[in-house]
Amino acid sequence: FQQLQAAGVDQEEALVTDLTHLRRLGLDALRLHCWDREISDHAGNLVDTEHLRLLDRLLAEASRRGIRVVLTPIAWWGTPTPNTPGFSNLYTMHQMTQDPKARECQRRYLAQFVEHRNRYTGLRYLDDPNIVAFEMINEPIYPPDTSDDEVIAYIDALAGAVRGTGCSKPLFFNCWGGREEAASRSTIDGGTFGWYPTGLASGQPITHN
Repeated sequence: FQQLQAAGVDQEEALVTDLTHLRRLGLDALRLHCWDREISDHAGNLVDTEHLRLLDRLLAEASRRGIRVVLTPIAWWGTPTPNTPGFSNLYTMHQMTQDPKARECQRRYLAQFVEHRNRYTGLRYLDDPNIVAFEMINEPIYPPDTSDDEVIAYIDALAGAVRGTGCSKPLFFNCWGGREEAASRSTIDGGTFGWYPTGLASGQPITHN
């Protein structure tokens, strides 16, 4: 967003152009990370920002082009970003998966996210047939001493927040950080995995805390 602004590129024109090219390539599905830091506050409430409006527009344009979407509402993504209000600025990834306060922020945010009504389609995300599933968080990482029961409790807490809205879409959980067996004993509908066939970050070490 900021890079497009700095380059003088219209954000809406760019997203329409990108989706048009993706469809011309024959792609009919998209897994989309949502920048939670830009559309939430410190308590996990959804905030109607320009970023959320552009997400609404992107989803509407994807639907028009027959591109189905899997939404990942929580991306977390590295270190705190200046001038963004989101709750994940306050917590490391280890805290996101373990800290009770962080968990409540995530639950509040996920519930409000799936109930958000797209201003262009008139549909809540949980009712939009073009949104085929939710993957609740991208690449969670756990402290080394985290038990399987704690992993299951975390997954079920997030899933419960979404299902508590009446959402009946499939819920996936990302097992990039392992713990597949624990995830299989939770209430989710499926697991997602990330492979980097050419390496992640060009061979540079990746650290999570």
